[in-house]
Amino acid sequence: MEDIVKKIETFLSFSEEKLEELKKENQALKEECFDEN
Repeated sequence: MEDIVKKIETFLSFSEEKLEELKKENQALKEECFDEN
């Protein structure tokens, strides 16, 4: 049981990090598109 909880915690923290990265990338892309107009 402990093992499953650990896996879920790891997965969730990983997801949080990924979301942050994606937000930054998304923001950068938006700024690029905005600069072109």
